[in-house]
Amino acid sequence: MPNYGGGWKMDSEQMVQKAYACLLSHDFANAEKWFELAIEGDPENASLHYKLSVTYARNNKLQKALWHAKLAVQYNTEEQLYLAHLQHLEARRLIVQAEGYFDGTTESLYMVIYLLRHAVNLDPLAIQGYLLLGEAYAGLEDYDQAIKFVKEAIKLDPLDDYAILELERYKLKLEQYLKQ
Repeated sequence: MPNYGGGWKMDSEQMVQKAYACLLSHDFANAEKWFELAIEGDPENASLHYKLSVTYARNNKLQKALWHAKLAVQYNTEEQLYLAHLQHLEARRLIVQAEGYFDGTTESLYMVIYLLRHAVNLDPLAIQGYLLLGEAYAGLEDYDQAIKFVKEAIKLDPLDDYAILELERYKLKLEQYLKQ
């Protein structure tokens, strides 16, 4: 744990400031610890849970980030930022889960589609979700849908070279498929 020295106590706001200082110096592990200490002193503070959740998410600790995002929403159901953050993390979780199902079988592709459609409903800005939906539909030879979802990704990032290449590939595949 971070050492705040001396015999004096810090309040949660001082701990948050220490966490921010750690974030600015790219000391992410200690930033987490300062936020955790702040929460120990104020366990029902939605803002602290949200800040820790964001920090965990930045550090690719998705399960911990989700846990604290849920607590932030639980302790403050009115804050839309907390809900949006939770939905973004849930979408990330679904995308990671869907990636684990890509094994080429028809059944797995339908599971991938189910998970990813839910993910992009939760987070309409999840470019990775749209690209993976395109890949899943292409795996089912449903190139119309593959093209549709890759176009959604391109709307979000018109300069994404991978998405542009995938769109051209799916258009070519559709053309070849229709000639059969």
